[in-house]
Amino acid sequence: MMIAAMKDELECDQEEDKELQSPTMKLRRKDVTEQDIISTAVVILVAGFDTTGSTLSFLFYALAMNPDIQEKLQSEIDEAIQGSSGSEGKLAFAEIQEIEYLEKVILETLRRYPPVGVSFRECTEDYTFPGTQVKIRRGTEIQIPVLGIHMDERYFPEPERFDPERFTKEAKAARHPMAFMAFSHGPRMCLGMRFAMLEMKVAVVNVLRDYSVRACAETPTKVTWKPDAVTSTSLEPLLVKFEKRVKN
Repeated sequence: MMIAAMKDELECDQEEDKELQSPTMKLRRKDVTEQDIISTAVVILVAGFDTTGSTLSFLFYALAMNPDIQEKLQSEIDEAIQGSSGSEGKLAFAEIQEIEYLEKVILETLRRYPPVGVSFRECTEDYTFPGTQVKIRRGTEIQIPVLGIHMDERYFPEPERFDPERFTKEAKAARHPMAFMAFSHGPRMCLGMRFAMLEMKVAVVNVLRDYSVRACAETPTKVTWKPDAVTSTSLEPLLVKFEKRVKN
């Protein structure tokens, strides 16, 4: 897409994604250079590596602190592997996507421990909030408190509690579509969202099929955010113990 943008106008028509509310994207040539492409590729690699890795760290920490949720997730993973059509119990893409509880656990991890606590945008035109005299002028930087929204009791009752059932179809439909912003929203939302979700699903399946995660003496009872980190980082090391599962 970037190379095509260097050469000519690029129009990328995407199907309307009702859940993510992503409108059709239109990219136009604006002096896109080879350096722009290289810089963008580096950002994608860094953003995709660090955020995915930190989310997995928080996920395994959350499972260690919530063994009942871990057991339910392992049960669904075992069931999927037993019914797999692949060799040696390897799950195909579609089979991984069908483990519904796995996706709920990942999304709840992203709600409770979003990789980026604040999202930044620039206002592209003067805007006045309806029914008020509050006006945002064009060019103003907007800072959206992602973590604050995720921990708002109006959208997520008992926000400190780790509860994957917040992401059932019914629960998602009942709250404001912008209440969950781990990947942001709109035409500038995270372009690696689906890839990141698949990466995490594959990682979790391959670990939990053979190991259980347990809290140990070094496991912190509560996460303290590191104040000077660019992405969400725990001040304390999220140390947990992995035990080999004994299967019947």
